[in-house]
Amino acid sequence: MLMQRGINMRTSIFASILALSLGACAAQDSSNIHSGADDLAGETGDGEQPKADAAHDTFGFISVHKAENPSTNPLIGSNYSLERTNRTTMKCNDNQYHASCGAHAINWESLGLSQTKVDQIENALDAELAGTKTGTQVIVKGQFKIYVDFLAFEPSEIWLAQVADGNDSGTFVQVFDRGIRCITAPCPQFEENKLNSTKSATLDSLDYGNSAADTLQERVYTAMTTSGAIVVGNRETRSEVSFVDNLRSVNQVYLPVK
Repeated sequence: MLMQRGINMRTSIFASILALSLGACAAQDSSNIHSGADDLAGETGDGEQPKADAAHDTFGFISVHKAENPSTNPLIGSNYSLERTNRTTMKCNDNQYHASCGAHAINWESLGLSQTKVDQIENALDAELAGTKTGTQVIVKGQFKIYVDFLAFEPSEIWLAQVADGNDSGTFVQVFDRGIRCITAPCPQFEENKLNSTKSATLDSLDYGNSAADTLQERVYTAMTTSGAIVVGNRETRSEVSFVDNLRSVNQVYLPVK
């Protein structure tokens, strides 16, 4: 039987997507999953621009947070704090590198989003600030824009966290389906590209633990065949009889807002 190595989890394995190729889906044994070395962690060798032959440009991703002390005065305060994802510094509108950059406003409407979508984004940021959700909830690409009396950020991409009880510990990567299907294993089906880095690696599977719904996994799988899905987590290994699979835990996953 032709085996399609897809996104494995410890409870079920994409029954609705992979049923035709697997025939049946079985639960995964978590006892053989262990922490692994993460060659994508840290900032050494990340670079500052994509390689000329890079299939995917993962530079320019920014984590957005609500400011703890927002200001109604656009001349002296910021309502949002922006940080370069996976990196310790970011070039701000003053053309200098800082740990974070401020913006008085974010023009969510620049992508033509409905007010319902804008409210969803703002509510996620508010939940992070209030502590009812843990870690980065919104990631963007875009650029600063100067208005007459304040500085704003205008997104070209917006990514929203999908796991309600997730966290942002680990390395942020953008995962794509490589379009490879094999009869024998190992056969890494996915490619993970570190955000704001030239580093990449192949990946056999994602480990959702015991909590992610099948519907979310299906949406993530679909995204990985097009725009990619942003995952933050840690490298793991799963020992099989004659080979070892490389996995990344899904501590949080982000999908594009459209």
